[in-house]
Amino acid sequence: MNVNRFYLFTVLILILSISGCTSHITITGKNLKDSEIKFKNVIVMVPDGCSMSIQTLARLYKGADINLDKLHTGSVRTYSANSVITDSAAAATAFATGHKTTSSFIGVAPRAEDLMPGVTPEVPPYFPLPTILEGAKLSGRSTGVVVTSVISHATPSGFAAHSSSRFMPDDIMEQMVHQNLDVAFGGGMVHLLPEGQSFETKDGKSWKGTRKDTEDLMDTLKSRGYSIISSRDELQSINSEKVWGVFNDTDLVPDMDRDELNPTQPSLAEMTKKAIEILSTNEKGFLMVVEGSQVDYAGHAHDPAYMVTEFLAFDEAVGVAVDFAKKNNDTIVVIFPDHDTGGLSIGNNSEMGRKYSNTTVDTLITPLKNAEITIQGLLELAYKDNNATVPEIQGLFQTKWKLTLNDAQAEEIVKLNKYPYGVADYISNNFTIIGWTTGGHSGVDVPLWVYTPENHSPFRGNIDNTDIALNLAKMMDIDLNLVGNKLFVDALSVFPGSKIIEDKTGRIFETGNFRVPVNKNIVMDGGNTVTTKGVSVFINEINKFFIPKDAVKVIQGEK
Repeated sequence: MNVNRFYLFTVLILILSISGCTSHITITGKNLKDSEIKFKNVIVMVPDGCSMSIQTLARLYKGADINLDKLHTGSVRTYSANSVITDSAAAATAFATGHKTTSSFIGVAPRAEDLMPGVTPEVPPYFPLPTILEGAKLSGRSTGVVVTSVISHATPSGFAAHSSSRFMPDDIMEQMVHQNLDVAFGGGMVHLLPEGQSFETKDGKSWKGTRKDTEDLMDTLKSRGYSIISSRDELQSINSEKVWGVFNDTDLVPDMDRDELNPTQPSLAEMTKKAIEILSTNEKGFLMVVEGSQVDYAGHAHDPAYMVTEFLAFDEAVGVAVDFAKKNNDTIVVIFPDHDTGGLSIGNNSEMGRKYSNTTVDTLITPLKNAEITIQGLLELAYKDNNATVPEIQGLFQTKWKLTLNDAQAEEIVKLNKYPYGVADYISNNFTIIGWTTGGHSGVDVPLWVYTPENHSPFRGNIDNTDIALNLAKMMDIDLNLVGNKLFVDALSVFPGSKIIEDKTGRIFETGNFRVPVNKNIVMDGGNTVTTKGVSVFINEINKFFIPKDAVKVIQGEK
């Protein structure tokens, strides 16, 4: 931060502190072409963890153009505040808030110690950042998230939670419950129920909770009028306006494994269609986030069949969203990966891969088409009862991948044991021409796809991921500065002499007879409870408790 900006910022903080509510959000960014266009409905779609190579592979695998082929408008820079290679949390924060942050941070400003050259934060370290989803809610729009991971995973939580660590799924899930999303579809029942408590599904499954804070978030959802569903059949028949669909205890199973391992789960396209059906009943519009979460998982696992089928399942959901947008000219669909994962290449360093000048589509695609299940699914079957033997591995690969393994090859896979990454890497290197450059993420730019009426896309060329949030906010007529002022007030600066206490449910801001529990949108005064717009957030690193302006008014006795 330069000297002039520092003094300007300091004066602003002092002025606003005197007025009782400390604002900390300053929004700047690139004004993209046609960014003054307004949209009632915004659909953000993220195929987590991929680059253009998977689009090419998917087209060849399908044998025809995919939905995304018609929508390509540019590319997106992905770096985070402290790394050339971002993680999903920092990436989601960037495109949900318009601010770069530190890897693993969710919806809060970056720490100051390890900033990349050229990154100049406009917000004090660790302060919560308002998101376009929170702004959409305050504007009267409906909001929803649809994912194939747990609902509290990095990308969806980047829009609906604030934490200095993505690795606090119980806290994040609590915030997401109290954000009053109209629709939440995905997995993660373990983060909704306390230890020792189970949820019995209508199709006979029993999912155990793992929360250690005794919070029963299922009861919270029910008390707030949500319908709770857990199967594809229930999804198709539900007509409620407020729904949580939790379709597994943790992540959903991969798309290509669903028939074999969990046929009662819905597809991403089915969840997207139902979410649009519910959210679009609001005359003021909606904002929805859809994530193909497991494209990333497959990239980490180096499983090309898993990755291409997850991407095509995501592309099917894109088709659903675009079909809706074509019938509703007040809708924009913006699609982009958060980063690349695995560094997939069409061509590897095997003998077969080096003979690239006469590589046919069949050579590339047939090994992947022959796969009926992911490597992790196959290993789940192999090690279901005990350690797998060489003949069992040979039998499963013959049945599920149409691969004939000799004894030495099967023995190598047995040595790799239950580790999907090692087994998938071995299969890729020896039986396909798919290559990988990393087991993690890469720092390359990622593709940008957009659908708008008459192809009037305001997003063209090479843009930064922060520009997505800044310009979508403008398109929804949302001022993120005002959203920040309404949602995040430093409680101790407004109520000096108050205290932050802690019980088994977490931290609580206490002033007089009023108590504001962390991660919730309520103020308690004895036996009375008042609901607020926005959740409370505690950031341990700076020992600050942020509460919504609504909560300040309740405590001060204002209406």
